[in-house]
Amino acid sequence: MSLGMKLFSRRLFFSGAVLGILLLLPTVVGAEAPGYDLPQMRRVNPDFSTYPDARGIVWLKRIAYEPASAGGLLRTHLWVLLGRSGLDPRWLNWEIPEPPGGTTRMLEASVHAFDSGRKVADVAPIERVQGGVTMHSVRFGELPEPFVLVLSWQDELPSGLSLEDMVRTREDLPLWESVVEVVVPDGRPFFHRSLPDVRPEVRKDAGGSRYVWRALNTPSSLSGRLRAVSGGGVAFGMRHGAEAVARMMRHRASAAVPSAPPAALEGFRKGTEAGTSALLSWLYGQPEAVLPSEGLRDLPSEGPWTREEKLLLAHAWLRERGLSPLLHWRLPFEPDGDTPVSPGLLREAVLEIPPFKGSKFKESFFCDMEDAPRIGRTSPLLMGERVFRAAEDGRMASRKIPESKAAENRLRALLDLRLAPDGALSGRVRLQARGTWRSMLFRDEGAGEVHLRHPLSLLFPNIKGYRDLRFRESRGETELSFELGGMSGILGMQGKNLLAIPPAFVPEALTSLTDGPVPFDLAFPFLLEQRLTLLLPQGTAKVILSADSERASRKVHYSDSCKLTKLKKLTAEARIQVSATRMAEDDASALKAAVEFWRNFSTRPVPVQMRNGK
Repeated sequence: MSLGMKLFSRRLFFSGAVLGILLLLPTVVGAEAPGYDLPQMRRVNPDFSTYPDARGIVWLKRIAYEPASAGGLLRTHLWVLLGRSGLDPRWLNWEIPEPPGGTTRMLEASVHAFDSGRKVADVAPIERVQGGVTMHSVRFGELPEPFVLVLSWQDELPSGLSLEDMVRTREDLPLWESVVEVVVPDGRPFFHRSLPDVRPEVRKDAGGSRYVWRALNTPSSLSGRLRAVSGGGVAFGMRHGAEAVARMMRHRASAAVPSAPPAALEGFRKGTEAGTSALLSWLYGQPEAVLPSEGLRDLPSEGPWTREEKLLLAHAWLRERGLSPLLHWRLPFEPDGDTPVSPGLLREAVLEIPPFKGSKFKESFFCDMEDAPRIGRTSPLLMGERVFRAAEDGRMASRKIPESKAAENRLRALLDLRLAPDGALSGRVRLQARGTWRSMLFRDEGAGEVHLRHPLSLLFPNIKGYRDLRFRESRGETELSFELGGMSGILGMQGKNLLAIPPAFVPEALTSLTDGPVPFDLAFPFLLEQRLTLLLPQGTAKVILSADSERASRKVHYSDSCKLTKLKKLTAEARIQVSATRMAEDDASALKAAVEFWRNFSTRPVPVQMRNGK
């Protein structure tokens, strides 16, 4: 498999040697896992014929909360996942933390063959201590193709803890069924909110009420990234109100952190700005911990850390150096007087670094550790986001990070090709991405390495065979180039007419914009460009060109053109620019038309007539 077809990940997976250094204790897997009907799931749940591009499907995610018999709270997790080769290793390597002040008991970790339903193996979890926090590691390996994974565990939380949490109902895989169950004792206050707004089923249980939220067929959070995707979830608690959420933010921002290691502070020898840049880069370059979406833990004294933990460390360490960074959070909904208070709301931290004495940047910039921090520049993935923090007066403060401009988010394909007399195409293709496109398609791997996030087939659906894949980074723009290896055309009778079929630059993210409800919001304004330069073979008599076209509305502009130079070179160009993120009905209609023009332009073959059949 070529480099461009692989999905690269910065996830950390401990080797046996590293685990041997840590405190290793086998975890007893009990027999009390919640019930699930795998034969029924195999019969009726969707497989990869329903999701042909997915490498995995979460068949069931069930999180249940109920009072413990000895006091406190029990939280039981059940995951059933269908997978195949190429699945992100995050789903094969689980790091499950013990909750603050509580304990965790593993219930089941097993592998099943999809075709037969037969259990292939039980997996023994490993218990270890990382920086004072107990973790349970589950490694699924030697898997059949395709396979089904079952993972279940139970957290027991201390009796002094309120019944409050936030359960995500959207994952980065398609989620077929999600179930959230909460048993609320009689006489206790209970506040809840869900996205999308779904009323729970409520039924009376002994000594309380059982609330059940159920959702089916939730798309992946990574699909259709040009459309703004709200994170689905259920938040609940026994307290409510924006000011209570602000107090929780203040408490999180002031939590004790370990001392910064010398390597993180090395850059401050060259000044405050150099030190700030080096500290952020050092944290970003550290291995990243990935926890289950409901996995809260105390901040460990040593890594690996989650993205949010890295930002908590950066906030504290920069304050120790005399700076005044601010911690914000992206919240799933606008907080108000009815917002339930739950620590699970605070999972997407954002760090703001205002200008300081001697800094070259004059405005605050924001980073979130999903994208490589760059001093003085806000991460493109954060542009246009609304963030919240605890203000000095104890209230909730919010601000919207300025949106980027379309030209700052440009994706361009440059196709420099040669046409052979038999209709075959060869040459080099360059893909250039900057701004949010760069963050979406590429990822920094440290030490100057950049890798493709998605297969090239999601950008060029008709591509067949390429080689010599190269990456180049220059001034915030990443270029991926590759050599095209003889794409065949269609040769007419006696070789007189032929159709050249270039790679069709039709990103899936663009075409998926036309699916879904209207009005909607784009994730970011964008500019999409392509230019085909085609050297024609000797003996070319005629090239049939399409007419130039242009369409413009208030927010959407499309144009394309073709030019022929002395029967030797064809140049064809197309461009879409979308200047705002809010797509009302007329904007969406203009965008749909522009996408269709783009698709037709990109997939149209080039008709060429040759002289004397040569």
